[in-house]
Amino acid sequence: MLEFLIISVAIFVGFFVQSIAGFASMLMAMPFLLMVLDLKEALALGAVFLALFSLILIPKNWRHIDKKIFGEVGLAIVFGFIIGFQVLKYGNPLILKKVLGVFILSYVVYSALKKGRIKYFEKKGVLFGLVGGFFTGLFSSGGPFIVTYIRNKLDKSAVVRGTVIGVFGIINCVRIPMLIQSKILTWDVFFKALLGIPAFLLALYLGHLFYNRLNEKAFQNIILGLLFISGVLILIK
Repeated sequence: MLEFLIISVAIFVGFFVQSIAGFASMLMAMPFLLMVLDLKEALALGAVFLALFSLILIPKNWRHIDKKIFGEVGLAIVFGFIIGFQVLKYGNPLILKKVLGVFILSYVVYSALKKGRIKYFEKKGVLFGLVGGFFTGLFSSGGPFIVTYIRNKLDKSAVVRGTVIGVFGIINCVRIPMLIQSKILTWDVFFKALLGIPAFLLALYLGHLFYNRLNEKAFQNIILGLLFISGVLILIK
């Protein structure tokens, strides 16, 4: 019973935030999941819901997805993810994780102070896709890196959110067969994921209602806040 409650709380909190911002579900859910699951189980369970989230939200947000960025980043992110996933088998170079954390925090500070776009990011979608996919495969923490690129390129909150959902949907679907092949995603984890379905659906519904009440400035501040939290956690973990 306790496991059911904690998994439900984790999934609700994580995907309420994800429904609003388009990312950060595992950032929010992981502290709860690790109370009742080991790290591999928690990542596998999260992967099930991330794939389900993508299958539901991508069709609904398709018209808001920037197709140029989707194509630019999409293929590269898959290659980067596969490379990172393979590197993970041979070690875990934590210095790279620290560099990622510093980069994300630097972007947040720049964006908060300057309020303008970083011109160097222009036409670097393939690079951001490769690096973001690599860090996602290696540390499961490359999402914020890709969000910095998408946010820097786009202005409207609906397009930022839709494009983030679309791009991450590629990784979310690629991740499942790789976790199954690696025997990390098992039937036991899948059945545990079923416990969180009601909380997941409620989170999507309430998150959607909350998102519709946000103005552009509030949405951008939420994105920067989540990026800041992500950067700090990447540095200290």
